[in-house]
Amino acid sequence: MGENIVLLVSIIPVVVIFLGIGIYSFKNNIPMHFWSGTIVEAKEITDIKAYNKAVGIMWIVYGLLYFISWVISVFSKEIGSILMGLLALPGVIALILCYNRIYNKYKTGYKKEQTKQDKKYMLLAVGFITIPCLVFCLILATVDVTGGHELTIKDDKIRMQMTSFKIEDIKNIELLEDINISSKITGSGNFIYSRGVCNVEGEEAIVYIYKNKKPYIKIRLKNDKIIYYNEKNSDDTEKTYNKLLKYIK
Repeated sequence: MGENIVLLVSIIPVVVIFLGIGIYSFKNNIPMHFWSGTIVEAKEITDIKAYNKAVGIMWIVYGLLYFISWVISVFSKEIGSILMGLLALPGVIALILCYNRIYNKYKTGYKKEQTKQDKKYMLLAVGFITIPCLVFCLILATVDVTGGHELTIKDDKIRMQMTSFKIEDIKNIELLEDINISSKITGSGNFIYSRGVCNVEGEEAIVYIYKNKKPYIKIRLKNDKIIYYNEKNSDDTEKTYNKLLKYIK
């Protein structure tokens, strides 16, 4: 719960800024510009009110998508993180394309001469948008922002995120030094972890693993489902393995 609150606090300024731009666009009597430092002249636009409304809706929707991603992350941290990552770089590109479509819809035949200063501001704006997005995407690719997949045992039930089963359902467990994941069927992951359904050692299995963090626990259930699990620290993985051994004896 604490992680969700921290994430919410971090995206609130972003959401407020975009919503503010959208509301300001609705109330503005002159054409809204998109690129920082540039001006859209009134004679460039056929219907300023409709143009500003379309631009305002674009910014409001973009801001709300960040909030919706947070709401989704409350139920699934992985899906929410993926959506935020998509909003960062691909989302900005989509935003640019959307604005260009709005501008082209309402533009007049007047063609404004682009000065060197306009080009400079445009390049600076692209840089200020792109660089933070690339940094954000790099973080998503190299950091586990989902809160992990810790195995918990409560009463007679074992849970790993979306997967749960009873202790009595375990057929056997093994501690392996290496596993071979040939392909991913469903799920999510980055350079740090992999979670979902994958082909492992020629068999379909559920995986909750940190990559290149030996060893790995292999759990085979009585219904022949296979689960691979490990933790960031090898000692913690071995402790979890020994704990499981005690439960199934």
